[in-house]
Amino acid sequence: MSKGIKASGRMSVGRFEKEFEDEFGVKCQIKDGRKLADDNATLASLRPDDFKGSKTVDFTIRGNMLIKNIKEKFNETFGSNIQFYNKNRVAPDEITLGALREGRVKKVTTQKQDKPVKTEEISVQEEVEETTLSDEQIAAFKEQEAEAEDSYDYCNLAKEIAEAGDKDFAREVYQKAIDKAEDSRDLRNIADSIADERYLGDKVWARKVYPKAIDKAEDSYDLTNIANSIADERYLGDKRL
Repeated sequence: MSKGIKASGRMSVGRFEKEFEDEFGVKCQIKDGRKLADDNATLASLRPDDFKGSKTVDFTIRGNMLIKNIKEKFNETFGSNIQFYNKNRVAPDEITLGALREGRVKKVTTQKQDKPVKTEEISVQEEVEETTLSDEQIAAFKEQEAEAEDSYDYCNLAKEIAEAGDKDFAREVYQKAIDKAEDSRDLRNIADSIADERYLGDKVWARKVYPKAIDKAEDSYDLTNIANSIADERYLGDKRL
């Protein structure tokens, strides 16, 4: 069955993302170039000058659509790009929206050293065993690191490295993400990832990063999002701060 969101260029990024998650059960984030769009920005403000789309649209999609096709439709409809997530990890393009919503995500997990890498279908709640990276994995991650351009790129790469099992390497990349962070949202997302047990699970370090996000907060909306993250059981679970 098709579902949709009625949106106009005046709709804010934050409102669209919330309505999408409420409607489809999948987290998404709209991008402004290579960085995440500001929650308060309007969809129209992200469009290129030569965009010819309608002012008001009904963004209708189906659960059996591939993520990559939904991305293409979003770009055609709104003139900007969108990213989808399996929890806090970027969702693969070759999966349907329905499978992503239900947690049926295929991912590569590594075995203990000297055992081959295999692909298996697992629940998004299942933890990945900490392992030693192979030379091939290290080379691939190093190549991605060299191509990273902003905080968003470094943070997502750090998540993948942490999930693959090399937390020391992941820490180095997380630090680069922090150094490249441009705003409160960047830093909050990094702190969330650092605190998350599926990645680093380092709540001590996360406690040092959240104040950096607070320092860069521009309004009450930013501060509320940071407070929600700090209180979230997936991260610090601290409702006193």
